[in-house]
Amino acid sequence: SMAAFTNLKTVSLKIANNNTSIAGKATGDDSSVKWLLNNAISRGKADVTLDLTMTAEDETYYDMYHAGTTIPLIRLDFGSHGSIALTNGTITSFSRPLAPGGEIVDTLSIKFRGAGDYNNFSSYAISADWTL
Repeated sequence: SMAAFTNLKTVSLKIANNNTSIAGKATGDDSSVKWLLNNAISRGKADVTLDLTMTAEDETYYDMYHAGTTIPLIRLDFGSHGSIALTNGTITSFSRPLAPGGEIVDTLSIKFRGAGDYNNFSSYAISADWTL
């Protein structure tokens, strides 16, 4: 099991909300009724992606990518400033361009899907002990 990511160069956390408009009937202030294309908004599942670059060290992350291994938890720890927990992640892309005489850098992208149900915090792909 992994204890920490080593040799990190860059870290990028991306959260994209997939909202969908819902058409519906709306009543105006003057009691007029209109059909609106965007009467309400439905929240879809968010895409939570962690992009990392790090100095290449071994085949650990390539092997996980190739096998489609699920990473149950990655915690971004900010010390006394709190942490972010990312659950049920899969490495969706991995690259290691080779160049003579230079540093070899791994670039990987991990997508988090969450697990469980609405009664369990692990149902969320991302959770934190502070407000985002």
